[in-house]
Order: sequence, then C-alpha cells, then structure tokens
Amino acid sequence: METINSLLYQVGAILKGYAVLKQNSQDHFNIFKILQMQSDEVRLHSTLLAELLNPRGSHCKGEAFLEKFIATVTPSQCKEFNCRHTRVTAEKFIGPISPDQTQGGRIDIYMEDNVGQVILIENKIYAGDQPKQLLRYHNHINEKPGTILYLTLKGDDASGDSKGHLVEGKHYSRISYKRDILRWLDECHQVSSDAPVLRETIKQYSDLVKHYTGQTTDKKLHMDIRETLLLSPQNLTSAYYIASNFKHAKHALLKEFWSEVAEKLRKELGEAYDVYFKENMDKNYPALFVNERSYFTQWQVQFVLEPLNGKSSWMRNCLYYGIWCNHQKAEVQQVHTKLLKLFNQKTKNPKWWLQLNRIGDLDFGNISTLKLVLPGTQEREELQEQIIKTFQAYILENAALMKKLVEILKPVENVAQASTGATY
Repeated sequence: METINSLLYQVGAILKGYAVLKQNSQDHFNIFKILQMQSDEVRLHSTLLAELLNPRGSHCKGEAFLEKFIATVTPSQCKEFNCRHTRVTAEKFIGPISPDQTQGGRIDIYMEDNVGQVILIENKIYAGDQPKQLLRYHNHINEKPGTILYLTLKGDDASGDSKGHLVEGKHYSRISYKRDILRWLDECHQVSSDAPVLRETIKQYSDLVKHYTGQTTDKKLHMDIRETLLLSPQNLTSAYYIASNFKHAKHALLKEFWSEVAEKLRKELGEAYDVYFKENMDKNYPALFVNERSYFTQWQVQFVLEPLNGKSSWMRNCLYYGIWCNHQKAEVQQVHTKLLKLFNQKTKNPKWWLQLNRIGDLDFGNISTLKLVLPGTQEREELQEQIIKTFQAYILENAALMKKLVEILKPVENVAQASTGATY
C-alpha cells in the first residue's frame, strides 16, 4: 500500500505541474469547445474549412488560403487549379440518392474553378461512411479533371462499402487533420498576421484540431507519466494493480450513480411511467429506458438516455437522450418511414433514433465527468438534478408524440401477435 501511495503522489505531482502550465498558457479557453461544436462535422468543420477556402469568403484574404491549400495539401493533378475564379460550396446537394445508391447525396465541400476543374472533400470526424458514398461522388464528377479528397482525423482510408472499385491515388486521395490540415492552418495563420480576429480564430481552431489528434501538451504529460511508471519495479507493480482495478472501481461508481438517478426519476414521473435501468457498465450503451406502463412492455419505441458509461461509437461518447425505436423488430421496419415523418430532425442514426438531443458535453468515460460523480459531493447532487430535470422535461413534453408512435405501431404489432401467438 505504501508503494501505491508513493506512486499516486508522484503522478499527482506531475499532473499538478501540467495543470499550472496549462493555466498560465490560457490555451484551455476555446470558443468552439465552449459552444460544444467541436465534433460537429457540418456546422463547424466543413463550414469553417469551406469559408477559409472560399476566395469570396468573409476573411477578406481573397484566394490566399486556397492557394496555400492547393500548394500544401492537394495532389499534383490539382496544381493548375484557378484559385481566383473558384466557387466553394459547403454541403452541396447533387440530387436524391438513387435506389442503387450510385448517384446523389451531399458533398461536404465542393470546389470548382472557371474551367471546370473540381476538388471534392469528404470530411469525416466521427461519422461512419455511407454505402457507396465515395463512388457516388466519383460518378458525379465523371470525366471532369480534379480529385476527391477523403479527409479524416489521422488519414484513415474509406471503407470498401463506400469506395467500391475506386483506387486510392487514382480516383481519390487521403488527407488528414493531423498532418495536412494543421500544416495548412499554420500557413493561414501566418497569412493572417495583420488581421487579429481572423488570426486568433484560426489559432483556436488549430488548437482544437491538435486536441483531437493528440498533439497538445497532454502528449508530453503522458510521456512523463510513462517514465515515472517505468522508473522502478515497485512503481511498475503499483501501476499494474491500479490499472487492473480502475475499471472495476469506475463501473461500481457509475452503477451506484445511475441507480440513484433511476430511482429519483421514478419518483418524479410517478406511477404512470416505468423506468428500466440497463446497468451493464462493462458493455456498450448501458441506458435508462422510460415509457408509460400501458405500453412499456412492447419495447418497440422508448424514451432512452445513454450511454451511461461513456461508450458510444457514433456520438463521441457524450450523454444523449431521445426517442429510440427497435429496428431489429420486423414491425418497426414495416412502418419506419411513417414513424420518421413525425419528426423534423434527421439523426445520424435514423434506423434506431427518431429524435436525439445531447446533455451538455458529458462523457462518463472521461475523468473530468467521473470526478463529478464521486459520492458525498455537491457536484454529484447537482449533476443528477440536471440530468433528471432535462430528461423528465423531454419525456413529458413528448408524451403526445409517443402516443402517436404507439398508435402507428399497434396495428402491425397486433398482426404479428395474432400470427405468432406471441405476447408483448
């Protein structure tokens, strides 16, 4: 126990030193993080990149940024691009997606000069590829000179389902935020030296990209901690036992926290509602399921809050809530289009989520959030109150909408029940 306490003290001293360094640098202030836009591919990343690339953009730097992009990022076949006479469009609509998925869609960033050369950028931060997505974009430009750039955080390749027969280097090129976009932003930052607001906006965006690609002071912090863990056999042994038990401690902490949330939510909603706590904290998507008792057991549509442990592959691990439908059920598949028509929002995963909202930037796999969950603290009580108040309000506001969904599902459920003899 003494060696474990010693190791914790050493690591704590390192963390304290870096906290002071970060405080003095003031790099922790970032307007994009404050507005919770950091992972929004459309409203932040594609929109901002398109604005900087646009020769007619509000930055008043003309084609300077686009010229730097062509020089530092694009492959050789784009070097003759006429930057001065280029039109840049974010989220360009190229028609409805065809039944065979080989035509149509929306291109994240579309650039075309006055002689018909094109550069298309498919921007992927966290969203997965769509079926035949790159193939659709390739078919759209057809014989036009130019290229498709597949942009990801670290230069990952497109999935086979997206690119089909397309060959990297011939039909499209991979670029990354980690190398290409950061290098280009550095060039833009230098060009903007005489424009303070523009210069600092580019710097803050560059800092955000560095954060997501592991190029902040955190990298040096990790190296220092690693050296401390490997400093002696005693430190290494202590680190092993801490690491072996941390996951179990975290799961126990979260299970207790969410059990309390579920119980408090039951009391707030009253006997008309059932609250089910799916408590498998070591799996993906542990959740709270809520619905009226009169149709809760049907399990086809639910009010859901997840992931309670910060494990989500498609929403950057943030806590979110909304109306979920069980798309594995044949009854849901039959009326899915009809269900979606009741919603104005199109979610990132419409097969399963008819409507979706996020609660702040809470990630229950992140240490910053986990510290708020520790028992006996005011922060814990306030966090539970915030979550319950937000989720409860949403449930009550959408009770009538949920009733309409159940009414749409009821006829097909009755048919399924009659044909199989099953009960719901």
